[in-house]
This record gives sequence, structure tokens and C-alpha cells, in this order.
Amino acid sequence: VDDDEIVLAHLSSLLNDAQHVVHTLPSAIGVTRALLAHQIDVVAIDITMPSLPGDKLAALLRQNPRLKSLGVVLISSRPAEELQAIATQVAADAVVTKAEARTKLVAAVELAAKLRGKFP
Repeated sequence: VDDDEIVLAHLSSLLNDAQHVVHTLPSAIGVTRALLAHQIDVVAIDITMPSLPGDKLAALLRQNPRLKSLGVVLISSRPAEELQAIATQVAADAVVTKAEARTKLVAAVELAAKLRGKFP
């Protein structure tokens, strides 16, 4: 979930190249419906979005009992320490800075899946 089309395409490509099935959304609107309809294991969320910030979205997803096994990865251009602090507040499973996405996104998504029992 990212409001920047270029970033969304880049992140999607990284995950597709690692053989993950990817569904994308340009905003928080419809996220819960999409997660449930497609039986998503992990969601990667940009922190900075205009309609609903990613940390607020993550907190809302964590409150939904139907999504208790959902892995959550937060993505941002903010410094890693700040991003990790936000992740702790909303119980996200992993974080990735946009600067490190190319080398760390796939591992972060797989870690989140593993932590939630969705990946061997």
C-alpha cells in the first residue's frame, strides 16, 4: 500500500521477482476488504499517505480479529530508528526504509510471514 505509483511499482516488482504474489493499492481505502478477499499473508504499508497514515492503518488492522495472523511491514523514507519506534507502537513485524527496499524488502516480508506462521 503506497500512494506513490512509481514506488508501488518498484516494490511490487521486487516481490514478484522473489516469486511472491502481489496485490497493490494506492491508498488505505479498501485495504481490509482486499486483505480478506485475497487472503493476504503480509501487507507492506507506506507510513506517509495522505488519506490515512500507514501507522494508523497498521494499528487499525491489528485491532481486527479477522486479521490477527496478518504480517505487517512498515515502509518509509524516514530514518530507520524512527521507523522502528513507530513499528513498535503499532506491533508491526518488520520495517524497511525506502532507501534499503531493494536489498531488504523481500527479507522483511518473509520475516513477517514467518513470525505470523505463514512461511516455512
